[in-house]
Amino acid sequence: MTTVYWTPVTTQTKGEELSEVGILFGEPKSLAKEIATVYKDYMFIQCPATQAFYRNTFVITAPMSGVIDIGENKDGSASITLTGYGWDQTYYEAFSHIREDKTVTLPPTYLFYAEESLEMEVLPVFLLGSPSLENALFMPASFDIGKWIRPVDFSFVPKDYKKPITINKGDPLYFVRFKCQDRVELERVEFTQEVRNMMNSCVSVKKRLKNITLPVLYDMAKSRIDLFFRSKR
Repeated sequence: MTTVYWTPVTTQTKGEELSEVGILFGEPKSLAKEIATVYKDYMFIQCPATQAFYRNTFVITAPMSGVIDIGENKDGSASITLTGYGWDQTYYEAFSHIREDKTVTLPPTYLFYAEESLEMEVLPVFLLGSPSLENALFMPASFDIGKWIRPVDFSFVPKDYKKPITINKGDPLYFVRFKCQDRVELERVEFTQEVRNMMNSCVSVKKRLKNITLPVLYDMAKSRIDLFFRSKR
C-alpha cells in the first residue's frame, strides 16, 4: 500500500484564510466505485485493461454552484464575473483568476504529496456525466508528488468565451490519478503553516525563474523537501 497525504488548500499565496474550505472541499471519491455504480450492468468494467487504467484514480467534485461570465476590458484583457450564493470577493481572491490568454482557474484546490517518488496525473473527466464541463476544456498536468509539492485546481480553457460556464455543486470537475501498482490509501492531513510554506516554496520559485523543466525543479527542491519530511518523523 502507498500512502498519499491530502488536504484542501484553504488559501493560496495571497488571500484570506478560509477555514470553511476544510469542509466545503470534500474528500476525493474513488473513480472505481463511481464507475461500478453507474455502469454496474456494463461488461467493460470487468476488463482488466480498463480496471488498470482507472485504478488509484479519484474524482474531485464542485463544492458550490455558480455562474462564470467572461468579459473583455477596454485594454483587451479579460475579466471574470462570478455569481451565486457564497461567491463573495474573499472567496474569489483566494482561488479564482483569469490569465492573459483567457484560461481560467476556479476552486476546488487540493494538495497531494507522498514520502516517496510517485507520479500523479490531473485528468479531464471521462465516463461520468458533468454538465458543469459543457463549456470548459480542462487543462491536464502530471508531476511527481514526492519531489514537487504544489496544489492542483480546476483550470480550463472556455470553449466559447461568449457563453457562461455554469457550475453545479457535486458535478465531477477533474480526476487525480496516481501511477503505481500498489493500492493508494488517501490520508487527510491538516493544512498547517508548515505545509503551506512547503507548497508556497514550490509555487513561488517559478515566479523568479522561467522555462525550468520539472527534472531541474525536482533537483532544486530536493533538500527542502527532504527537510520537510524529516520534520514530520
